[in-house]
Amino acid sequence: MIYSIHPLRIGFMGYDCQLTQKGLNQFIENNKEQIDKIIFNVFEFVVYLKDNTIISGIYPDMNSRGIRLDQLILFGNNDEWFTETSKMALVQDICCKTHMYISNMPEEFQILKYEDM
Repeated sequence: MIYSIHPLRIGFMGYDCQLTQKGLNQFIENNKEQIDKIIFNVFEFVVYLKDNTIISGIYPDMNSRGIRLDQLILFGNNDEWFTETSKMALVQDICCKTHMYISNMPEEFQILKYEDM
């Protein structure tokens, strides 16, 4: 039997569309040597790494149904995501809709923070 290993799929989200784009641009700048390809257009902002990891820009108001994620990276001021009830609810909603609960990623690494510099 042949098993197929799917690439790691990461969602990258700021508080709004502009912050998501700013954060992904910072991520790209900080990891230039690992970037294989970038797709940026009206419909998507996706970064492909050389190890086949796929990082997709996720916007707070987008319909994330049908998107499968292993990990979610929250971009912004370090603690703001977890101090407001509405933002915590949004994060939990995205985790549920993207089926992160069935990911092989250990739970303690499923949601990470990437601080705005």
